[in-house]
Amino acid sequence: MDDEQCFAAIAGGGAKARKAVGVLYDRHARRMLGMLRGWGLSPEDASDVLQELFVKLARLHGSASPIRHPRAYMATALRHSFIDFLRGRDPAINESSMGASDDDTEESYIDQIPGDGPIDAEIGFRDCLDRALNAFRARNEEAGRAVYLAVVEELSRQELAEVLGRTYGATREFLSQCMRKFEGLLRQICPDYVPDQGVAGS
Repeated sequence: MDDEQCFAAIAGGGAKARKAVGVLYDRHARRMLGMLRGWGLSPEDASDVLQELFVKLARLHGSASPIRHPRAYMATALRHSFIDFLRGRDPAINESSMGASDDDTEESYIDQIPGDGPIDAEIGFRDCLDRALNAFRARNEEAGRAVYLAVVEELSRQELAEVLGRTYGATREFLSQCMRKFEGLLRQICPDYVPDQGVAGS
C-alpha cells in the first residue's frame, strides 16, 4: 500500500494500523534518520527522535482528517519532533534559532504548524496549506510549483534553481515574489493558523 493508504489504515486502527505503521517505518526510517543525523544528532538521539515520531503517528487512530500529502506531513512531523527534542535540552530553542543558512533565510510556512499542540491542529493546518497551494497553483502553475517545492519538499534555493532551469539569483527573486503573493492567499484560506504580523497582502 502507498503512504496515503497507510495513513488511512492507521486512522482506522486495529491490526491494519499496526501493519501500516510498520510499512511507513520500513519505507522512510532510513531517510529520516539521515535527515536527523544531518541536523547534528548522534545516532542514538536520532533513533530516539524517530521512535517518538512513529509513536505519534500510531496515535492518529480515529483521525477524521485524511492526510493528503503524507511525505510532506511526515517531514513536518519529523522537524517538530526534532525541535521538541532540542527543547527538552534547552527550552529557549525554537524554529527560528535552528541556524538556517544564508541560502534559506525565508521561513517555511510548514514551520508555523504548532508542534506542541494537539495532532488535530497540525492536521488542520496541513489541510489549509494544501488548499492554499492548490488554489495558488491554479492561478499560476509555475509560481505554485516553485512555492510547493520550496515549502513542502523543502528544496534549497540552489536545488530549486536547477529544477526550474533558472539562475540562482533569478530563482531567489522569483521565489521571493511568489512567496509574497502566496502569503496573502494563505492568510485568507487559513486565518486561524497564520499570524497577522509580517504577512503581506496579496
